[in-house]
Amino acid sequence: MIHQKLRTKYSLFFILLFPLCTQAQESPEKIMDKFFTDFEKEGINVALEPWFNDDPEGKNAIVNQFSKIDINKDKIGKYTGHEFIKGQNIPSFVALSYMLKYERQPFRITVLLYKPSSTWKFFSFKLDDNLDVDLENAIKLN
Repeated sequence: MIHQKLRTKYSLFFILLFPLCTQAQESPEKIMDKFFTDFEKEGINVALEPWFNDDPEGKNAIVNQFSKIDINKDKIGKYTGHEFIKGQNIPSFVALSYMLKYERQPFRITVLLYKPSSTWKFFSFKLDDNLDVDLENAIKLN
């Protein structure tokens, strides 16, 4: 009877604790899903907010990259979505590449995430428009 009560208490403890653990241990893919949801609804500033609270210079550098797209919206058209291109990882370091789709031109973002302890952090964030060149080089015969 005592073992039953202890088992019930521990089971309840782990059931209550489990959502906290899984929330802190989000996968890089889920992190990027949330990033894109926020980016598409609220813009780049809101999408970066949870990740760069303690690094305003890093956030501003990324926002400046995206401002180049905003300046040229007349030329590139509206944002229409994103697609996963490729990922590469070692257990605590992940590189993810996505295509940002605009009406007339694609862009690529490459994100490096690093997990120094129990939570993932943005390590690097690059935006470029060389996706077409890389695709052409990938299909060339040697």
